[in-house]
Amino acid sequence: MAYKINKKSTKRFERGSGQNADQAAVKRKSKNPLREYLIPLSEQATQNNLPRYLIFLLGCLLYINTIPFDYTLDDKIVITHNEFTKQGFSGIPDIMAYDLFVGFYGKKKDLVAGGRYRPLSVVSYAIEWQLFGRYPQISHFINMLLNAFSGVLLYIILIRLFKVHGDKWYLSLPFVITVLFVAHPLHTEVVANIKGRDEILTLLFALGTLYYTLNYLEDKQTKSGVIAGVLFFLAYLSKESALIFLAIIPFFVYYLTNKKFEQVVISVLPIFITTVVYVTFRFWLLGKPSTGSHGGLMNDPFTGALVTDKFATIFYTLGLYLKLIFIPHPLTHDYYPFHIPIIKWADPRAFVSLLAYAGLIIVAVIGIIKKNIYSFAILIFLAGLSLASNIVFPIGTFMNERFMHVSLLGACIVIAFVVLWELPKKIKNPEILNMLQIGVLALIIVGYSAKTIDRNYAWESDYSLFITDVETSSGSAKVNMSAGASYIDVARETDIEEEKKTAIDKAIFYLDKSIKIYPTYSNSWLLLGNALYEIKNYSEAVKRYDYAASIHHNYVDAMQNLMHIGVLCTDNGQYEVALDSYKALLKYTDNEADVYNRIGRIYGQKMNNIDMALAFFQQGINKDPNNTSLLDNMGVAYGIKGMNEEAIQVFERILQLKPNNVKVLNNLTAVYFHLGDTEKHNYYKNLAAQFAAQQAAGAPQGQQVE
Repeated sequence: MAYKINKKSTKRFERGSGQNADQAAVKRKSKNPLREYLIPLSEQATQNNLPRYLIFLLGCLLYINTIPFDYTLDDKIVITHNEFTKQGFSGIPDIMAYDLFVGFYGKKKDLVAGGRYRPLSVVSYAIEWQLFGRYPQISHFINMLLNAFSGVLLYIILIRLFKVHGDKWYLSLPFVITVLFVAHPLHTEVVANIKGRDEILTLLFALGTLYYTLNYLEDKQTKSGVIAGVLFFLAYLSKESALIFLAIIPFFVYYLTNKKFEQVVISVLPIFITTVVYVTFRFWLLGKPSTGSHGGLMNDPFTGALVTDKFATIFYTLGLYLKLIFIPHPLTHDYYPFHIPIIKWADPRAFVSLLAYAGLIIVAVIGIIKKNIYSFAILIFLAGLSLASNIVFPIGTFMNERFMHVSLLGACIVIAFVVLWELPKKIKNPEILNMLQIGVLALIIVGYSAKTIDRNYAWESDYSLFITDVETSSGSAKVNMSAGASYIDVARETDIEEEKKTAIDKAIFYLDKSIKIYPTYSNSWLLLGNALYEIKNYSEAVKRYDYAASIHHNYVDAMQNLMHIGVLCTDNGQYEVALDSYKALLKYTDNEADVYNRIGRIYGQKMNNIDMALAFFQQGINKDPNNTSLLDNMGVAYGIKGMNEEAIQVFERILQLKPNNVKVLNNLTAVYFHLGDTEKHNYYKNLAAQFAAQQAAGAPQGQQVE
């Protein structure tokens, strides 16, 4: 009993006043160092507006140079080649009703696991197309503004949670975290590429959700919960990756509000309910999502890799993300095979990365109970990266800088706390400390900003992007293919032969390199054919188109190019090349009768080889017995060869199909003239004249003439 009394008295003593009370307070604070940095939600921040203006201004200045840029990369999928987007307002119902790829391909394409349903950004593009037409500058301007607004909103949320001591707001956690986040160069792909608006909108609506979740936690008003739920639904409609905020928002509430666990659970109920509603809606609208990736190596970079090698490579890419946080150079849009190589666990890059992430997870887990700031930051980082890690499900590429758009917040929190929290523990002189903090932060922010502005220029056009990034991602089959395509476009735009040849030489160099990396890359084989076509090397172009079509079943572009060369070379007298092109096409086309007809005409009309002509006409007729064009050409060939009876049989067969065919009637007139059959000669001559007169006067529907 005495022991209990002494224990209580000790507690009373610790709660007393004076030095002992201060020591007790320090002791309590040490259990949760975050307390001295946090403010209760009930307290209104008295921060001035200058930091908000500066953050917005920084967001604009960093990306103002993107406004004159053109559409680039996947903008064609969501804007310039998307039939729904180009319908403007009238296309919005279809945008809302279908998977993202339908407007581009005209049908559902299961290219990546789970499909893609993110209509909100595409609706915004449709509105812009309706109001402004093909005007990418407006879209870039809007991206810049939305990104700047998201920075301001992040700051508004942080000043509700973290204290701002004295008048040094520029050394406050909210300001430093936000400026580091806004300035980081890994955001350039999201902002400078118009298509990246889906990421910007997702973050913007998710931050709005967090803001109203904090309101709901404090005021308990249904209105705040409803607004949080609506904003979260809009975040989902922007991009499915909003799912990560189902973890991130509770982390904010748990770590930074000092609320009880049950209060945390209640505050996030609206977003969990919204998630159930969204998933139900998505299943109802699009059906069950695909579970695997499709489309070969470019949509599944781990094709053919061992499972162990796959995960070794995944952890290697996760290590690259850590490196890019602190050293964001070099940057590239292309992390496709094999800029990122498939590696084994024996490779130290995989093992070191695994150890690094294991350490991060351990720190995060240990710090959960004590609400350690580094635990919080690591969990934000890991949650932000989780869906794009290739661990949860395949994402269609090894990695991408835009996948770090949210994760960077966790990294920026760590950097800010190291500078603003750890440095004061080492340096006690206030003046030196402030100078050092300002110097370190200025160095980081200026460096980030300079890199961001410089990197933006790569996104000016497809040409600038591909030619810039092919130097960084030299091992990527895709970017080498894209660089080759860009140089083909350069060659097409110039009439100066020397410039054309230089451009085609570069195109062939990059396309050959792409094929060396990925020997069955049908797109590169097709483009290599296009490059050879530009320098009029049609025979070699045919070989590339043939191989491209053999790799890619029903490759329409390759088949169309083979047909085009066949027509072109027939017209310019390169009959052997034309024959090679048509014969290659026969292996892939469904319209074989027409191709046999074209080959037969070359042999008969151009090369005077009637026997070969007849052979190909017959093969065509075997495919399509009622093809009157083939029958007519066969009849003419028989006539030239002097096989008049065979010619008559063929022409009469045509008349059974088309009784009023004036051309065939004239051919029969000529045959009977050669046979000396005056009666039939005159009969068919008069019949031909009769039908010709009727048709000249306006023949009734259904009477056709060859």
